[in-house]
Amino acid sequence: MNKDVEAKKSKQFAHYVASILSGIVTYFVKSRLETELAILQDLAFLLDLGFYLTLFIPFYFFISMFTHWLYSGSSKPDS
Repeated sequence: MNKDVEAKKSKQFAHYVASILSGIVTYFVKSRLETELAILQDLAFLLDLGFYLTLFIPFYFFISMFTHWLYSGSSKPDS
């Protein structure tokens, strides 16, 4: 029972870390693209939000896989 709770907390923590890191990476990539491509600065709010989500989803997927791998290995005891 205790191992299940620890595994669930580890997975939950990995998702929090992935969400925060994905948001930061997406913000910086979006900012960089907007400075390089002037057309992106003139987007309407909904298009801007769609662009942000289009960048966020792949970053979240890969960072989530990495953090899940990272935190799932740390909860196992050494035998």
